[in-house]
Order: sequence, then structure tokens, then C-alpha cells
Amino acid sequence: MLRNAGNFGPRGGISGRMMKGKQSGINHQSGEITKITDNSLVIKNSDNKEINLAILDDTSIYTKDGSIASISDLKTGIKINVFGRPNSAGVVQAKIIKIQ
Repeated sequence: MLRNAGNFGPRGGISGRMMKGKQSGINHQSGEITKITDNSLVIKNSDNKEINLAILDDTSIYTKDGSIASISDLKTGIKINVFGRPNSAGVVQAKIIKIQ
């Protein structure tokens, strides 16, 4: 199985290389932020489904141009892409958040 091991480029795209190995189980979600707390977000996707996200100590947050950002840069109403794995309760444990 191949998976991408890469980073965000200067224009916000993902760059990287394909690697052989076990699939990581990380999935992609995108939507508009509707609620923010100290360590969690709720986004609404294009199907109007609410998705709960947990922000962990190792969550990486990036701006539209690929620069490093922080949770203080996240505001209700902005759109984001999220890469993470859902826990047993269905909350997505965010590994990467990219502001659109």
C-alpha cells in the first residue's frame, strides 16, 4: 500500500513522496468552523453534517500559504481542511489543520 509522506507547499498544496507501508488510517475532512473551545472544534461539511474535532498537543495548524499557525488563528466562519483519525467516540483527533 502507498501513502503520501509530505508537507504543505508555498501555495498551500500538499507535496511529498509516495511510500510503501501500512495505511495510517488518517482521513480528510473539510468544512466551516461553527464552534471553537480550548481544545476542540466543530465544523459543518458540504453535506451540512457537523463533525467534532479534538485539537491535541501534537496537532499542526497551517495558514492558507502553508506557514505555521496556532489555534488563535482559527475563527468561526472560516473553512479548513483537517487530517486526522476518529477515536472510539467518533471525534476526529486532528493531526493537521489547514486553513483554506
